Amino acid sequence: MKFTEEEYIEKAATLIIEKELEMPASFFLEALRPVFFISGELAIFFLAPVLGILENMGYDFIDTFQKRENIDLLVKRINELSKEKEKLKKINSTPTPSLFNKIENKIKNYLK
Repeated sequence: MKFTEEEYIEKAATLIIEKELEMPASFFLEALRPVFFISGELAIFFLAPVLGILENMGYDFIDTFQKRENIDLLVKRINELSKEKEKLKKINSTPTPSLFNKIENKIKNYLK
């Protein structure tokens, strides 16, 4: 099964959002962007025996995240998904009553 670069980016971003690691991931990706190419080459060198088991999928994954433009796309997608998640939280959350409302309700219940 062969994935495209966009699918790898989407899967990685979705996993990061599901695990609620958007802040550390964004920081890590931004800070280490210059060394991703070198680290990808080192990964291919050290993981070559294991990558053979995964066929081309492992090499494709490493190649995808060696490119700076894909790192930019991943950070952008993480930010988009994070914003969508925050919007859903706001929509689905019920507002908690303020202290004034709680006191008012207690007084009303007491007076009944």
